[in-house]
Amino acid sequence: MLRLLDEMTENKLIEFDINSKEFFVINNEIPKHESYLCENCHGKTVVLNDLENYKKVLSEIWKNKPEPTLLFDQRPVTLDTSLNRVAYLLTKNDIYNKKIVFLGDDDLTSICLALTNPKCEITVLDADERLIEYIKNVSNKYKLNIIAKVMNVMDKVDEDLLNKYDVLITDPTPEKIPFTLFMNVAIDITKSNAIIYASIYSSAMMKTLDLQRVITNMNLYITDMVPNFTDYKYIYKLYSSNDINKFEKYGVTFDENSICFTETLFRMEKNYVAHKLPLKFTKEQIMGKATKRVLKDEKNEVASKNIFLENARKKMMEDRDKFNKESIVMGHHAISEIYECNAEQLDNIEYIKTVVKESAKAANLTIVEENFHKFSPIGISGVLILSESHLTIHTWPEYKYVAIDCFTCGDKGDPRYACELIAQKLKSKNYIINEIERGMDYELPRIRD
Repeated sequence: MLRLLDEMTENKLIEFDINSKEFFVINNEIPKHESYLCENCHGKTVVLNDLENYKKVLSEIWKNKPEPTLLFDQRPVTLDTSLNRVAYLLTKNDIYNKKIVFLGDDDLTSICLALTNPKCEITVLDADERLIEYIKNVSNKYKLNIIAKVMNVMDKVDEDLLNKYDVLITDPTPEKIPFTLFMNVAIDITKSNAIIYASIYSSAMMKTLDLQRVITNMNLYITDMVPNFTDYKYIYKLYSSNDINKFEKYGVTFDENSICFTETLFRMEKNYVAHKLPLKFTKEQIMGKATKRVLKDEKNEVASKNIFLENARKKMMEDRDKFNKESIVMGHHAISEIYECNAEQLDNIEYIKTVVKESAKAANLTIVEENFHKFSPIGISGVLILSESHLTIHTWPEYKYVAIDCFTCGDKGDPRYACELIAQKLKSKNYIINEIERGMDYELPRIRD
């Protein structure tokens, strides 16, 4: 939020009064914001009620839990957030007589759930051995019904976990490839009619659309979206020097109760048509930005130094280098079958040119050359040579059908999004997009650094 306010101040849309430490609107066309959120739940749709009674014992448990480590991309949520999750599951009747699994749980929501609902059958799967050991110790001390296992989502899922759980709760890395990996595992280990909860960080629009497309393409049905549901605690070392300069510029201060950022809670229903997505990746693509920073320089770690984290960092670097040497992504290939389009538009070469070029630019693709040809009696073929590779289109007006092929190297552009835009602009009533990662299955020789 402060980044946005700073940008608005620089563009003279608002001004900052250093004495009152308040922002004021300069342009009178910008209306004053009025909030009509509920004063009790603040838009989260639940209140804790009797769950407040558990805060004292949970606070003691929270004090001794392992420090969050950026090596595993961990950031602590507030205790209220973990309890709010329990309240939400209770409201949705997603607890009683359910087998519940947490795919990662550095927030200890599993302990909140087990303490408040002792008859629950709960499993925690996490890559952090410190966390798994701590959950086991707490579970033994308080006689909780929790099974905690070390598991890395990049490894093959154990057969005894497949199709097992009624409810899954996860907080995945908000990038397309790691998010897809987490959701693929979620599909693997849940029953056909399961409920899946995920906290998702809404950052840039295109990144958020990537995550939405993953959910849609898996045929998962989104039943609920609650913005600003998950509150993350402030950690000074998470911020860049630019952000810290802004804090000083505007006199922003933080304490132990300050919120760093928030995420949206998604509730999804799995069904008989839900399925995993094909996915090939390098270890580098799976890692979050925070993890990469720690691997680059251990001084970027926020957790105290200890043997476990040192060994985990060393192993992660070795695994990454070995895996990345064996698997190289040369490019991303989207192939689209587009049906039931407007026949007249499919035979209009100027219209097709406009649609394809506008879609390519919107998908962050750079056009180098273009060539479009109108066939007799009908049909059009076109190609865009891109800095990233190519985009081709072939139309069959007599069948109201279009074939698209978009190949890109690097991660700058989004070939899938280009295909989707073309389908939408051609008024398609039905389309399919298949994606292939290119250059993954062979160790390619390197002839330059």
